[in-house]
Amino acid sequence: MTEENYEVEGRKTAHDIYKCPGCGSNLSFDPASQSLKCTYCGYEEALSGVHSDEEHDFANAELSKWTSHEAHQARCQNCGANVIIDPNVLSLNCPFCDTPMVVSTEEIEGLKPDRVIPFLITNQVAQENYRKWLKKRFMAPHKVKKEIPNPTMNSVYVPTWTFDAFVVAGYKGRLGKRYTKTVNGKTVTETRYFSISGTVQRQVDDCLVCSGQKMDQKELSKIEPYHTNEAYIYDNRYLSGHTTEHYSLELKDGWKVAQGIIEKQLEAQILAQYDYDVVDYLNVYPKYDNIKYKYVILPAWLCRYLYNHKTFRFVVNGETGKVSGKFPISPVKVSIIAFFIIAAIVLVLWACFKG
Repeated sequence: MTEENYEVEGRKTAHDIYKCPGCGSNLSFDPASQSLKCTYCGYEEALSGVHSDEEHDFANAELSKWTSHEAHQARCQNCGANVIIDPNVLSLNCPFCDTPMVVSTEEIEGLKPDRVIPFLITNQVAQENYRKWLKKRFMAPHKVKKEIPNPTMNSVYVPTWTFDAFVVAGYKGRLGKRYTKTVNGKTVTETRYFSISGTVQRQVDDCLVCSGQKMDQKELSKIEPYHTNEAYIYDNRYLSGHTTEHYSLELKDGWKVAQGIIEKQLEAQILAQYDYDVVDYLNVYPKYDNIKYKYVILPAWLCRYLYNHKTFRFVVNGETGKVSGKFPISPVKVSIIAFFIIAAIVLVLWACFKG
């Protein structure tokens, strides 16, 4: 490993560039071989991650904030280009010569990542998984199902907070059960309400909160799970050749998001105990104990393509290959479905008229 220096607004900052000992080219982390790999001579340096169960006490957390400028200007040592770097980015490739640059974590304000889940899914597998996903979407055009038009594939390590806690929650609510009865010869449906109350408890393990800007919580939840309990101790060699975002959502705000997720889980746990059709109201009063956290960066493919002058985005879990996203709708298929719906309505009306 060699360390190169880059001029950043009048001061020095360190970036790690991993050089091939065989030909001197840049090494990037390769998901297929789980190694630092040279694309020119084929040299590989295997990486073996180290696991850890260590987590941090939330009550004693160091809640630090970014103090750096909105952007840095770095000079690439490989080609000499001046590159604008967002302060929330931990690694990237030079857009001119594709040199992988990993920002030294000592130069970043805030908390250092505790864990990393390396990429296991390659660019090619991510695209193939999206095509398989598209094949199950009847309304997608056949042309796109067969071949994604010029996709832009970005491998990004997404910053997340994970939270553990033991929670005990009291609750009160009012649920309703529908029933039918006959009134003046007609069947009517009514609802019989009943009150509920009690206490539930739950051991929360690694509640996942997205803390970056390249992906939101909704997108992240759609490609879960990530096996965060099996993540490796942070090692920036896994970042080489991939974009890595630092958190923008502070830890204490992440915990607020986690509480909202946990409370929805508690509501589902409570309601699963009852036979009901309607929720009139349900109030839950959680108390949290032994709150722990860690800062984990997760692999994801953030992808987009242009079809009929519209941009469609899809995301792929870089560990499991799970897909979520948008897709174009075929006008021909819409017309066919509309035709059959209209035909069915006409046949029903005709049958009623004949009857």
